Amino acid sequence: MENKLHFMSLWSINDDLDSSRLKTQLLEMRKFGLTGAIFHPRYYPGNPAYMSKEYLDIVSEVILYAKEIGMEFWIYDENGWPSGYADGQVLKKFPDSKCEWLEWTGEKVEIRSYNEFNTFCRDEMQFFIDYTYEGYRKGLLQEAWNYVTGFFSDE
Repeated sequence: MENKLHFMSLWSINDDLDSSRLKTQLLEMRKFGLTGAIFHPRYYPGNPAYMSKEYLDIVSEVILYAKEIGMEFWIYDENGWPSGYADGQVLKKFPDSKCEWLEWTGEKVEIRSYNEFNTFCRDEMQFFIDYTYEGYRKGLLQEAWNYVTGFFSDE
């Protein structure tokens, strides 16, 4: 294993996917000394639709360009925030899900909740994994998938 310092960009994708523009951005990052990028669909407007064949084809093209110019390529695990959101698909599949937490009120501990996906629910997280990680694995070109260094998750 090489002991080397890496500088990467958390690359927020918040506009339509345009492979030419994305490749230009990657090249600019490379020119400034970054060694990789973490592709993060964040507030992505859905053109093309998130995780569609067209989306995955464009991402494959961009990954292979990163390979060509010698940059690592990571994928942030979903479109939106927090981790597990998956472009809203988890909550769409599990509309009655509740995100719950304990809160100290100064006198007692209370259970709080709101309507959102639950990262502690096995079925919801299995759906998330199948939709995102497996979606990328099955949908990206094999050469592109093989080049992905890893997935980033902040939970």
